Amino acid sequence: MRITTFRPTILNALLFDDYLMVLVETKQSAGRHVVCRYFDCLRREIPSQFESKVYPESVVYCPRRIGVHYMSITGNVLQKPPRPIAIQDSSTKYLQSAREIASRVGNMKK
Repeated sequence: MRITTFRPTILNALLFDDYLMVLVETKQSAGRHVVCRYFDCLRREIPSQFESKVYPESVVYCPRRIGVHYMSITGNVLQKPPRPIAIQDSSTKYLQSAREIASRVGNMKK
């Protein structure tokens, strides 16, 4: 378990066929360790945290979990998670190409 005061700001959480992709807004965050926090439809935390990394610059990949409707990211397991955000369905049947992801990220940075 890593202890850090790093507090990423979540911009968006996207659901894909095999994983969840969380976009964060933080400066110089590439390679930082973070914890994926999962929440049900009532925003109650599901006790199934996952340690991941910010990679490349503003993306965190988290495994999918059953019953998850909201996500949050913290710098370590001891931090109180910020208000979770709703997960948007971006599975391959809805997402046409990787260019759409790039345009979403590009629009958020403007």
